[in-house]
Amino acid sequence: RRRPNSGLFAGMMEIPGTSWTDCLPNSLQIGASQPTKATWSDIQGTVLHVFTHFKLEIKVVRAHIKKSIKTNGLSWHPLETIDKAGLPSLMLKIIKHGVE
Repeated sequence: RRRPNSGLFAGMMEIPGTSWTDCLPNSLQIGASQPTKATWSDIQGTVLHVFTHFKLEIKVVRAHIKKSIKTNGLSWHPLETIDKAGLPSLMLKIIKHGVE
């Protein structure tokens, strides 16, 4: 999905998720941010990304989707060419963590 036109990564595409806060989100916050109905599973570990003025730690969850799904405002890219989708390096880190 596309990020807001102001703030970090303004106007860039991102992996859907919760708002960035001082603490990792709880299961209710994660559930509310799911881009589609699916069975989601936790992935062990977190993604750490360091900005000049703060560190961001991201908990990643994933779903295995086998059929066409309805989503609002999302754009899908083949995993094989995701590095050419123009995503920020943080989003590529999240993807890599999610598919390992």
